[in-house]
Amino acid sequence: LHYGQRLTSGRRAFDLPGRSRHLGARLWLDGAEGGARALGRPTGRIAVGCRADLLVLDPDHPALMERTGDLLLDALVFAQTGGTPIAETWVGGRRQIHQGRHPREEEITGRYRRTLRRLLA
Repeated sequence: LHYGQRLTSGRRAFDLPGRSRHLGARLWLDGAEGGARALGRPTGRIAVGCRADLLVLDPDHPALMERTGDLLLDALVFAQTGGTPIAETWVGGRRQIHQGRHPREEEITGRYRRTLRRLLA
């Protein structure tokens, strides 16, 4: 909603003093920080003893091309082109998503479909 309003009006619907002027970056970073705080985990560093939950972005994805820093996070949050700009997902140091696919995707999708069918019956 905010992004659509911004495009039509040419200005932001809201601003918070002293905060990043990039809404997507702010949403991403605040979400990561809040999630880590809720789980009692540190954020923003790769170090021994820290959990390795990582995203690998596709630099050739049209939404991310030639973007860095806050502009990259803005593009990631508001990407509206086909496909995901996330190439890999690592959870606890183990790769879960590779080339946009989870190794158990078919099994999980089947289980979800059966559950949904049961709930909607």
